[in-house]
Amino acid sequence: MTYPPFVSQMYLDDCIAMAIQAGKIAQDIYQSGDHGVRIKGDKSPVTKADQAVESYLETCLSQMTPHIPIIGEEAMSSLSDTQGETHHHYEQFWLLDPIDGTRDFIERTGAYAINIALIEQGVPVFGMIYAPSYHNQLFVGGVGIGAFRYDCHTHTRHDVLACDVCPITYDDTGKTVVNDNNCDDLNGINRDKDQDEILNPLVVITSGRNKDRYAIKDKIMPWVPHVYMDIGSAIKFTLLASNQAHVYPRFAPSMEWDTASGDAILRQLGGGVMTLDGHHMVYGKPQYRNPHFMAYAPLMSPDMLKL
Repeated sequence: MTYPPFVSQMYLDDCIAMAIQAGKIAQDIYQSGDHGVRIKGDKSPVTKADQAVESYLETCLSQMTPHIPIIGEEAMSSLSDTQGETHHHYEQFWLLDPIDGTRDFIERTGAYAINIALIEQGVPVFGMIYAPSYHNQLFVGGVGIGAFRYDCHTHTRHDVLACDVCPITYDDTGKTVVNDNNCDDLNGINRDKDQDEILNPLVVITSGRNKDRYAIKDKIMPWVPHVYMDIGSAIKFTLLASNQAHVYPRFAPSMEWDTASGDAILRQLGGGVMTLDGHHMVYGKPQYRNPHFMAYAPLMSPDMLKL
């Protein structure tokens, strides 16, 4: 079955408004300090924000597209706790992670995101990532609309590649300037101590809790100088989308709702998420579990990765 493009202009505006309101719900709980933390059956934490945001998104999407099923992380966790592992076989469905980076949310690092994606026949055709505490920018991408960054301060749309809120910048000569509060110089790259510059480094994103750096060294080009950037949640994909970082290898467990929204955005720009056998990530897999993968920025070629 072939589906028509989902995002009409009316739906797009509704989706943007929905994501921003979900961010406000999350931020109210984030700022209150009363997170209502409990531990799920899989030993991971969940907060009042996870549940409130997912409930709100489900209500909005059910009204907007009543014919499209919704898969949310917290609903799936509840089913797993009560019924064991559960899976569906939908050709088209919404995929939600209401608070991606729950531990960062609890620790108040700001590095959490709200992920919303639409899957059609295994392909992420629409995605949104909103990080209200990190840069308050909503990244959007989908079939028929391309990709853009929505500034939630000014309520205006901008080119993703013009992102000026990320930790990598460029000087007048085109050299990359890495802000050390987010990057570690682990490979002895020569720096100019006065200007703290690195010539053309490969910026590799890792999770603060799953660095996998020894495995990463076997999968990226060892002859290219590189630095590591540690940050949580799907914010990683916004950095890739804006070419502020180049590759995000993941050699630890992850779920489809962690990656689908970022994958949808990256695909519209020429990047993507590749499994280690060299194929694009497919969604709707058993138990919604991902294999290990390499996500890459638009300026990267998959041929540059050791897949």
